[in-house]
Amino acid sequence: MAVFFNQKGVIKVKRTELPVIIEKENILFPGMMIQFDIKEEAAQRAVQEAMVRDGLAVVTFDYEQSIGVKVQISQINELPGGGMRLLLVASNRVKISKWEGKDFFVAPISEPAKPRKRKDDELRREAMRRSLLEVFEEYCR
Repeated sequence: MAVFFNQKGVIKVKRTELPVIIEKENILFPGMMIQFDIKEEAAQRAVQEAMVRDGLAVVTFDYEQSIGVKVQISQINELPGGGMRLLLVASNRVKISKWEGKDFFVAPISEPAKPRKRKDDELRREAMRRSLLEVFEEYCR
């Protein structure tokens, strides 16, 4: 879902739906380029649907996840035996609102998902800062 403001301050909401490819064997992070094979019919239908549209899809680990990675499908090769080999370029993380579809999943997505901040991250940062300061003071003596 993208939110836009015009000059009068009115909000326009655009809902974005992308096909979902469920990939359990490979982990995908934003900025990666990865090649992998898919054999499941639902994933192949999702890829075909993505190519009919604009080549964009979402890759996630399983259908219970609410976070996925938006990818651009760069290349598709048909494999003997009915599979597909994909070359994907991951752009950013997205939040999946809900799951829809029968033959394959289509998910409405919203703005890029922001990483959750943990309390112990701040404690670790402070501990690292202090230890770095001690090493620097020792070095300066």
